[in-house]
Amino acid sequence: MTDGGSDGIVGQKLDVPITDSTLDPEVIMDFAEVRELVRLRYELRRLRSEGRADEARALLARMWSLAEADPAEAAEVQPELARWEFSLR
Repeated sequence: MTDGGSDGIVGQKLDVPITDSTLDPEVIMDFAEVRELVRLRYELRRLRSEGRADEARALLARMWSLAEADPAEAAEVQPELARWEFSLR
């Protein structure tokens, strides 16, 4: 139990500059790309519910092309794309 003092990281500024070696500004997806992925997911759900699989597959290709630029995002999107492909059969 603490006495309310600022021990540990409480009260410390935790800003990490984008130039930190852990973050490569050329690899990180920008806001517009992330927003586009969200929009594509919404469109995929709509197209699947309407039975428009061919159009949905074109969106899957667009999702993959957006994610390829960021290795971490590509790793996260790959299983999602596989599930979409399976559901559009």
